[in-house]
Amino acid sequence: MSRYLKDMTLPTMYQDEFLHLCLPTSLGSNEGEVSPSDWSTAHEFNNIASSPSLDGINWRNYSGVTTPSCYKLVHLDEDDLTVLKSVYQIMYAERDIVASDLGESIHKYGSIKIGSTTFGSKLQPRGIRSGQILASWPASNGQVLKETFCVSAGTAQYYFRHSVKLGNDHLTHYFACMRWYTPDEDTNSYGNPVKVFKNKFQPGGPCSFMPVQRIFSRFATAKFEKEGEKKIAVSPIVRNVHL
Repeated sequence: MSRYLKDMTLPTMYQDEFLHLCLPTSLGSNEGEVSPSDWSTAHEFNNIASSPSLDGINWRNYSGVTTPSCYKLVHLDEDDLTVLKSVYQIMYAERDIVASDLGESIHKYGSIKIGSTTFGSKLQPRGIRSGQILASWPASNGQVLKETFCVSAGTAQYYFRHSVKLGNDHLTHYFACMRWYTPDEDTNSYGNPVKVFKNKFQPGGPCSFMPVQRIFSRFATAKFEKEGEKKIAVSPIVRNVHL
C-alpha cells in the first residue's frame, strides 16, 4: 500500500493553505515553533500585530520569523533610503536616526514565514495569493498610522532584511514592501469581518515599508463592481500560531 501512496501525484491547488496541516513536521516537530521557555517573547511578538499604538514596541523581537535560503542582494537607491529612514524614525521615535546609520543594501526575499504561516509576494508568482495581507499600518497619503488600530488590505511586493546602527549596535529588521488598497466609503457595509476597499492602490510613502511584526493576517478576496466602480471585499484568514 505504501508503495502506491509514494507514487501518487497530489493536486497542487490550495497546497499553500492546507499542505502544512498534513505534513509530519506540523504534527510532531518543533520547527517553526517556540519552546515554552520563550513563551513570553513569542506572546510579545504576536501582540505587536494588534497593538493600537506604535509607542513602546520592541521592534528587535522577530521571534518565529524565518526566511528562505535564496535571496537577492540589492543596493537601495537614495529615495528608498530616505523613505526607510522615516520609517525607522517612527519605529524609534526617541532616537535621532541619520542617513549614515542605515545599511545601503538589503537581502530581498519572495516569501517569509512567521510561525507556521508562509506569506508570499508578487516577487514569487505562485505566492501572490498568500501575499494578500491585512495590517494596521497605512494612514492617508502614504503615511503611517501611529495611534489607533485599523486594519487595511494590501499586497506584498517582496520582503527584505535590513540593518540599522543604533548606538554601538547594528540591528537587523525584517520588512514587507507593500502596496495598500484605497479604503472605500462603505468599508463596513457587509458587516464584520468583511471589509470593502476600492480596487486601486494608495500612493507610496513611508507606509510602503512595514515591519513584518505588524502583519495581522492573510485575507481572502472577491472582486465586484458597484455603481460603475471596481471594488474588492476582503475577509481575514486567521494566522496559525503555535506556542
